Amino acid sequence: MVGHLCLDTTQQRILVYEEAFHLTSGEYKVLELLMLQTGKVVTKERIAQRLASDGEGISDNAVEIYIHRLRKRIERYGVMIRTVRGLGYLLVAAHD
Repeated sequence: MVGHLCLDTTQQRILVYEEAFHLTSGEYKVLELLMLQTGKVVTKERIAQRLASDGEGISDNAVEIYIHRLRKRIERYGVMIRTVRGLGYLLVAAHD
């Protein structure tokens, strides 16, 4: 659990206040990866690998778009995605 978000990997969903938080497939993949690595920097390359399907690559710009969308959606639940310049992204509870 990070902030008010809870990760349920068995059913591949995110819960907010015990209710399903609706995300696109790509948003879920990114948020799941960040939540599993809470407090650790996740590289843009690792996020791109998680999003890539059938061997097709994904651009850095696409990763940034997913991060931007997620930031807007999760900040009200006490969770922040910080950019660690030159390294990647870090998911933290907003009070950290």
